[in-house]
Formats: sequence, structure tokens, C-alpha cells
Amino acid sequence: MNITRYGKIGLAGLGCWLMAGCASLEGAPRPIIPVSASVKIAANYGIQSAITKFRSANSAVRNGLTPLQYRDLVIAINLSAIDARYQEFRRNLSGEGRGGAIGTDLSIIGLTTAATLIAGSATELSAVAGAFAGGKGSVDKNLYFERTLPAILAAMDTERTKVRSHIVGNMKLTEAEYPLEVAFGDLAAYETAASIDRAIDSITADASAARKIETVALENVVKTCAKPTDLTAGRAKLSGLRAKLVREAKLAELKEFAVLVGAKDDATEAAELGNAITEKLRSGPCTVTELDELIASIKAKPWGATL
Repeated sequence: MNITRYGKIGLAGLGCWLMAGCASLEGAPRPIIPVSASVKIAANYGIQSAITKFRSANSAVRNGLTPLQYRDLVIAINLSAIDARYQEFRRNLSGEGRGGAIGTDLSIIGLTTAATLIAGSATELSAVAGAFAGGKGSVDKNLYFERTLPAILAAMDTERTKVRSHIVGNMKLTEAEYPLEVAFGDLAAYETAASIDRAIDSITADASAARKIETVALENVVKTCAKPTDLTAGRAKLSGLRAKLVREAKLAELKEFAVLVGAKDDATEAAELGNAITEKLRSGPCTVTELDELIASIKAKPWGATL
């Protein structure tokens, strides 16, 4: 049978319903204490009202609390509300990507399956499924974001921890040293620390800094290492001495040799020690100066005096 225009609309609506149903998939359990409850309590300690009570000489307006106790109470309540909002934000951010992709997949599977079961409807249903598949292409682009989500969340957590540590540290000060007016400014900074843009900036800055460090390290290696031809003669002398000690099975001398070049000296056979020394000499010394210093230290040994 052929599907009517209204039937197509209904099928499209069914696909959207499937997508919407799965989009509610969350990345964490819902909190026992509702976010709205924490926010409502914090709203009772608005900036203007709280500062007025904090500065009042009448402790009755603070329910008998000292200015210090009241300041700490206001800070704690606001921290709790900010944390509750942040956890809600994290949960929604984590769940949206997963749910959207799953919902699109289910829509496409359902529509393409129906196209094979309903006679005469393959073209219409496949066309509708194709529309959802095209939409899924844009959803799949979001997977790049979803894969970087752990790093983004970690960066946000780091920024929030920095500000929170600052606040908690200041709460050890007196109310005169850390008044509520200043505390509210820090609370605002704590709230804005949970920003995706700020987290991405932080990740980018860290990556750029690491790249600069590695680039400088590479440049130093390139600039300071001598040409291989400048090291050939010295390395040949060391290789010749190593071969002589191996032939003569001078185990104790080879162990000292290995220590000087930075190779492992735990082998029990002369040949094994010789191989360890050879491997180490392939990667260093890097400069003529280093090579000369190594040769001098070996020549100072009785077994290397003829080097």
C-alpha cells in the first residue's frame, strides 16, 4: 500500500518522538536534594540584603550570629547552590550528546525496517529515513565535541578548584580581612569558572605551552649535537676497547665501562655487557665535548689507560 501525505508526516513525527525520547538520557543520577531547593535557599541571602546584615551592629538581624559566622554561612550556602547548578549543567551536557545520537539511530532503524515490511511503501519510508540519516550526519559531527568532553569537564573542574581553594583559604581570615563584599566577588568568579569557552582556552594554552617546551628541547638537541663525522674517531676508540675487553672476558672492567656510558651493568656474561655498551654508544655521547669527557674518564681507569 502507498503511504499518504499524512502518513509520511506521522512517520516523521514518530522518528522525532523516538529522538526526543532518547535525548533525555542522562550521564549521572539525579540529585536527592533538588537543585531548585539549593538555589532557593541561596536566594534568601541576596547580595544587598546579606551585606546589610553583615555590616549591622545588631546581631538579631543575623539570628544571633557574629559577622564572621554569618559571612561563612552565606559563603557556604552560595557554594552549595553554585555546585548544584554546575552538577546539573554537567549532567545535561553529558547526556544530550548520547541521547541525540541514539535517538537518531533508532529512528533510522525503525523507518528502514518498516520500508521492507509494508508493501509499496519502500520508496516513501526510505525517503523519510534518508532525511533522518541526513540529520544524523550533523549529529555525528557533535561526536568530535563529545569525545573531547572529558577533557573540557576536567579543565572546568580545575578552574573551579582553583577559585574554590582561594575562597576556602580566605575563610580562615577575619571578617575584616575578608569581608562579605569581597567574598561575593569570589563567588561570582567561582560561578563563571564553569565555562566551556574558558575550559577550551585553558586546554589550548596548556597544549601550546607543552608544544613550545618540546620545540625548544628539539631545537637544543639539533643545535648542540655534533655532526656524526666529528664523533666517528672517538666512538671507534671506545668500540675497539669494548671489543678487546669482551675477547678477554674482563667482566669487572666491562661492568665499570657500562656504568661510565650509562648502560645496564647487571649482565653476568662479557658478551651481554659488551652488547649493552654498544647499544648505549649508538645514541650518545651527543657532542664532541661529552665524548672527550667520557674518553678521559675511561682513560683514568687502569684498563682504559691505552685508549
